[in-house]
Amino acid sequence: MTRAPPPRTESGPQSVAALERALASAEARLQDIANTDPLTELLNRRGLQASLTAAIHATGTGGLYVLLVDLDDFRAVNDLLGHVAGDVILREVGQLVARALGTRVPVGRIGGDEFLALLPESNPDEALRVAEALRLAIGDTTIALGSGPRRVTASVAMTAVNGSTPSIDEVLTSAYQALTQSKRGGKNKVSATMDLQALNDPLTTGVSRIVAEVKRGRGLRAVMQPVMSIPEGVPVGFELLSRSTVDVFEMPNDLFRMAHEANILTLVDHRCWKTCLAATAQMPKHLMANVNLFPSTLLAIPVDDLLRAVPEERSLSSYCVEISESQIIGDPTYLLGPVSSLRGRGLKIAIDDVGFGRTCLESLIVLEPDVLKLDRRTVTGAGRDARQRRSLERLLGVARALEAEVVAEGVETEEDLHLIVELGIGLAQGYFWGRPQAVRYD
Repeated sequence: MTRAPPPRTESGPQSVAALERALASAEARLQDIANTDPLTELLNRRGLQASLTAAIHATGTGGLYVLLVDLDDFRAVNDLLGHVAGDVILREVGQLVARALGTRVPVGRIGGDEFLALLPESNPDEALRVAEALRLAIGDTTIALGSGPRRVTASVAMTAVNGSTPSIDEVLTSAYQALTQSKRGGKNKVSATMDLQALNDPLTTGVSRIVAEVKRGRGLRAVMQPVMSIPEGVPVGFELLSRSTVDVFEMPNDLFRMAHEANILTLVDHRCWKTCLAATAQMPKHLMANVNLFPSTLLAIPVDDLLRAVPEERSLSSYCVEISESQIIGDPTYLLGPVSSLRGRGLKIAIDDVGFGRTCLESLIVLEPDVLKLDRRTVTGAGRDARQRRSLERLLGVARALEAEVVAEGVETEEDLHLIVELGIGLAQGYFWGRPQAVRYD
């Protein structure tokens, strides 16, 4: 019996081109899935961030406005009718918002019962008119549920996007202020962001003052602390640190605790980043500049936007981005994208605060830092504590395995200095060489 010949497979240019088209199509579908909210089929936070970045790059920030739509008393709807009914309402409202604004306006759900829309090439009056029309359309719509028809209302906030707010988190900081006005005014209203009270108003609180200052691009200053080469006894770089000009929030712990509670952590951290980078403009070019970033800021703001703040006089390779290990929550692979992008542009990556509290070996292995900065609490006094010294020696073994440079923080005494020299650590920071001081490069 004669066997049928096997089917022919093409291997020429046409088949390669077809495979490339199929792969490109698959990648596009995966990208759509990654940027889409599965419940409403609108953009999710990641998709909105991509749209915001594209809108800023395409048109600048002139005439770019954002509408934040928050359904009134939605928790009561879920409690009374159940989450299935709540999901129906969210889908209906989401599609209503998308239809009302048209296909050219990016619309997304940012979580819970909140929707966000970007209005490029607009103006304040037009944006407010759109917001009011949207509020009325939602209130006039009847949604069919198994328990009967239901109406919902929404409070809408309008805010402008400016050049210093390239992330969704920062945009939301402004929008939430307006949304609070809507809710306090009886709900089912439209409000726009307004400047906070004048800073010399005696009734203005410390929180309002720092928020107002930061929103204006002020209220922060940079200080510096040298990173010393122990063998030569000279600085090889400086760590730039932020301080608030509002006394009650001057120190970082107080400043960032307030920012977290006020839901403006990304806004404040981004301003700190830009303040510290600006302070490096006159820094000798052969010295490394270390600047800190929260992981949440690194995720929220595109790397290109972060790097725009680097002074033209300095090379990207003269910067090291410090990420505190204590702020890396859960699986560290979520930071691989931005970390790889920064490293690909020539910057070094340091993991800070290593060795105290919840040190996670996984973060060090996955992110492959160029520099490990040993937490001061592992260094200070280790010469008098055998157990602390053994812990320090183990950390140095990890650093050697990772082929990472080591900086010992918290060197305060001759005893601390002698210990790190004995352990072969070549770089250090600490009060032994002075406290952080105003930026000045002699």
